[in-house]
Amino acid sequence: MNTRRLTPLEISENEFMRIGHHLIDDIAKFNSSISERLVTQGKTPEDIPETIADKKAYLNQLNETLVTTLQNSGKLYVSNAIINEQYCMRACIVNFRTSKKDIEEIIDIIIEVAAEIHKSLIKETVS
Repeated sequence: MNTRRLTPLEISENEFMRIGHHLIDDIAKFNSSISERLVTQGKTPEDIPETIADKKAYLNQLNETLVTTLQNSGKLYVSNAIINEQYCMRACIVNFRTSKKDIEEIIDIIIEVAAEIHKSLIKETVS
């Protein structure tokens, strides 16, 4: 995930523009799939039991536990924000060496950890 360059990136203006346009397309494609993702703010997983009446509170608990778990794992760091009473994750990527592959790996980690937490929370509420 952490690819280190030994020399500064040398890239032509045209190549930079091509990469930038490709990245914008990838972001647009990702954004169009957000409604299908477990960790999306406001997304309710279909397998939340009917016994959990307050789905919004459950999602807030899931997202808060997810942020804490990710931070404590040392794998990656995300922060949070409360927007319209919903607990949301936020990421700020500032390293110019961050690649598309890094972002994809981060998303995979978040989805994997969220699914584990969701299973655990469901098990706790059913027990």
